[in-house]
Amino acid sequence: MQAGLPAPPGAGAAGEAGAEATLDGLSVPTTVSSRKKLQPSITIADNPAEVFTMGFSPDGRYLATGIGDGSLRVFAAQTGKVAFELQAGNAAALPATCLRFRPATAATRTKNVLVAANAVGSIQHWHVTSGKVRARAGVRVR
Repeated sequence: MQAGLPAPPGAGAAGEAGAEATLDGLSVPTTVSSRKKLQPSITIADNPAEVFTMGFSPDGRYLATGIGDGSLRVFAAQTGKVAFELQAGNAAALPATCLRFRPATAATRTKNVLVAANAVGSIQHWHVTSGKVRARAGVRVR
């Protein structure tokens, strides 16, 4: 839903806490309470380029990032410090556009497995704590 839809008659002014609009026959809120403000708890810095994508590990301990120069970095979520650099970047590399940690289940023995896909569709399957690529698929750019 897009913000800023007009409120139905008698529902309060748009932008007022609790205001609603009708969208395809459903009554939906038009605003979010601004009483709580988001505050950053960590800062991810010292990246050689912009961050294209990121994702948290299932246990919340790590934050994986795909950087614009093609590098893959994993930060400790508590401190914001680089915990692992999986792939160094360079000027000719393409950035990762999607990162996903493998979900933790009772059947998975190996933890901290990350899948990264880049802009041309190449996929890498990483074991984060060892820093090793377990498998590659797709197009390889040279």
